[in-house]
Amino acid sequence: MQINRSFAAVLTCSLFLISTSGCRQLRNPTGLRPATSTQLSATQFHINGIVLGKSPVSNQVTIEEAAVPGTMPAIMAVYGVPDSNTFRKLQPGDTLSADALLSADDSVHILKNIAVTSEPRNPDQLSNLPPHPLLAGETVPRIPMVNQDGKTTALHDFQGKAILVTFVDTQCTDDCPIISKLFASIDHVLAQNSTLYSRSDLITVSLDPAHDTPSVLRKYGLQYLDGNAAGFSHWQFVDLTPKNLKRLATSFGVVYMPSHDDIIHTIEISLISPSGRLLQSWDGDHWDPNVIAEAVGAAIAQTKS
Repeated sequence: MQINRSFAAVLTCSLFLISTSGCRQLRNPTGLRPATSTQLSATQFHINGIVLGKSPVSNQVTIEEAAVPGTMPAIMAVYGVPDSNTFRKLQPGDTLSADALLSADDSVHILKNIAVTSEPRNPDQLSNLPPHPLLAGETVPRIPMVNQDGKTTALHDFQGKAILVTFVDTQCTDDCPIISKLFASIDHVLAQNSTLYSRSDLITVSLDPAHDTPSVLRKYGLQYLDGNAAGFSHWQFVDLTPKNLKRLATSFGVVYMPSHDDIIHTIEISLISPSGRLLQSWDGDHWDPNVIAEAVGAAIAQTKS
């Protein structure tokens, strides 16, 4: 069952309440507008936190802010970094101290007076960073998946191609069939151009690892491939362990949660560049097969140039 974005924040909090003692909120996950300091006179406060990710496209960083005992729980927040030199030096895993400035309407967040207090000392520190919704330009995570043929794969195996990713559960009879039919339409549009078809792939990720085994995914996929198993060479259906699913879904901003007879979830289609970076995402209110296929073509053309 689909949920809209306005409910997604509430569901996100609920999910964290299930797994932790407090809710991690994500402040302004969808991006920031450029702003000058004069626009940010409403609120200023000091933060300490860890850099989880950075976007070279928008000079933004995702920060896990430390909790303030008795005042505020730990939260994830997205900030712009106006100083390009400072932004360039910041890396995931860095612990920092900074002044946060917020606009009056809470639409613009920036960091100033940034001081890196420590850097990650070994690869384990980076691999243990909590997952976060990717910003445009961030590299997709290396998370193993198993496809409809029982073959282990991962998103980085598709580098060199533009990839479209979405999430469904095969027992859903509400919105998931609509999502899969849309993907089938995109598949058909791409197939009309041999270059686009050979330089792209579609991936449907199951949100129900307990039920959606490779054989179930294969049967499900064939419904949308007109019964032609050759179509799996361009459109794969994959399953993950529950832990890896949570990491991957979080990376693409997909929120999900089992209900008594369904899996409640947000819906997204995300485009990954041939270099393995997130380019853009579309929610359920902005899906057009031709527009999305054009974006795939643009991603491929940009790589060629």
